[in-house]
Amino acid sequence: MIQGVTIGYKGKLKIKGVGYKAEKKENGIIISLGYKNKRIMPKNDKVEYTIGGNGTVIEGKSTLYSQLRQNLTQIVEIRSAAKDKYKGKGVIKI
Repeated sequence: MIQGVTIGYKGKLKIKGVGYKAEKKENGIIISLGYKNKRIMPKNDKVEYTIGGNGTVIEGKSTLYSQLRQNLTQIVEIRSAAKDKYKGKGVIKI
């Protein structure tokens, strides 16, 4: 609990695949993962996101561990790289 208050918790996701990327907008994160429509992860006041690596790395930071893990897991469930056994395209936790 001390770490959450003083430093905060961090989590990283990596997006693998040609044309797969994420963008940060005012209303949240827009994720393009090979589907017809882009997926939107709504903005959450408790979790702060930064996008790096030309839109291929999503880094989340929060003081609440459970909220951070829940949001990152929701992003991975959109298209998990573990489900694509041959090429490994999708989102993976780092």
